[in-house]
Amino acid sequence: MPVPAGAVCVCGNDATLAKGTSRAFVRPSGQGLEALAGISAAGCHVLGAIDELPSLWVTETSGMVEWSCGDHLLRLRLTAAQAKSLHDGLSRVQSGVRLRCNAALGSMNGKIWLAGAQTEQASQDRAVLEAGQVSCQSIEDVLTAEPADFPLAPPLARTVEYRWICQPPMLPPKASKSGLYRQWDEASQLFESRLQQIGRQLEEAKSGVDHARSGLAKFFAGALGFDRARYTLMAEHRALAQIKLSSIGTDSAIKAVDRIGELQQRVSEHLQGIERDITQADVERQREEWQRQRDEHASELRSIDSQIGSVRDELGQHEAALKQGKRDGESDADWSARKRKLDDDVKASRATIGKLNGSRSSHAQFVEKPFEPKSKPTPDNKEKSKKGFVPGPSLARIQIPVESLPTVGELYEAASERFLVVESWEQLPAARQEAARLKGKMVAPRR
Repeated sequence: MPVPAGAVCVCGNDATLAKGTSRAFVRPSGQGLEALAGISAAGCHVLGAIDELPSLWVTETSGMVEWSCGDHLLRLRLTAAQAKSLHDGLSRVQSGVRLRCNAALGSMNGKIWLAGAQTEQASQDRAVLEAGQVSCQSIEDVLTAEPADFPLAPPLARTVEYRWICQPPMLPPKASKSGLYRQWDEASQLFESRLQQIGRQLEEAKSGVDHARSGLAKFFAGALGFDRARYTLMAEHRALAQIKLSSIGTDSAIKAVDRIGELQQRVSEHLQGIERDITQADVERQREEWQRQRDEHASELRSIDSQIGSVRDELGQHEAALKQGKRDGESDADWSARKRKLDDDVKASRATIGKLNGSRSSHAQFVEKPFEPKSKPTPDNKEKSKKGFVPGPSLARIQIPVESLPTVGELYEAASERFLVVESWEQLPAARQEAARLKGKMVAPRR
């Protein structure tokens, strides 16, 4: 049926009937929406059809209603009054369904018919779509890498979230831990060995002072001074023992090695000082003992000399009596007897003098001999007496690597390439600097 321009029309899905109308009520569906969009662009307000209304058109002065009755079509023309009343009513109707072209999804509510759809659909607040995997050339690319193509978004999704996996560069299968760790391990072991040796030397120093204090207290006056010096050296030793060489970097490690060298020199000088003072104290002890023995020998020597003098006086008397010969009035028999006795006394006196002189000789030698200190026989002295000077064990030089270990991650090598394994995003800022310093590539750990 022809429809006048500017009429209000109820036309099912037939957009051709609504051409030129001001308002058209159509049955909502996904079909014919392009044609409806055409009349909407021409100024027609397209709304969802009102239930139970037949096809019709109406203006303020006329109208036509159309019914299908089997194979027949019934048309009813409206009077001017009927037309105006129906026109005014349909002009005021606000249907819950209306045609909108190029409308923002956020401005629409309820269910929506899309072009070509078989059913109406509700909008989605949020749709999550998987976008596959993206291979990255560097770990930092993981932050910005995107898929080359994204799946099509559902037309009725208000918010679309795309998810994809960024695959960072991985540690190559043939990569092994960097030799830099072995270099630092060797340096750390030598450092710890040197500390242990210094610890033993300090124990030796304490033992030496304690021994001297108990056995040479009268002559060993420097015990307290050596104790104070040892406490200072022990404090430096404890401070060095707190250092983990491989974790402080090359420059600090070199300074620590210098400190341990200086400490070892000071400990060596400390031990030499203890040994020197112990030796001196022992010499003084020997000197005192020698003086005591010398005084005893001198006293014995004086006693022997006194005895020799007395015996020589007696010998002189006996020899004088023999020289005088027979006394006046003495009988030959008495003289003979007295002479035999004088001869025996002379022999006895001379024997006594000889014996005393023999005893005097050892005392005189001790008194006349000057003091000579004796060194204690030790294994070292015995070796020196047999083979000459035997040097102590040489100390291996602590070689500090020219590069510090990474402060984060672990360093690996494969052929001529280096790789810094980064475990977490929190490590990334520091790992970026470490990778640049070590000329390595940041990679993720092997799975």
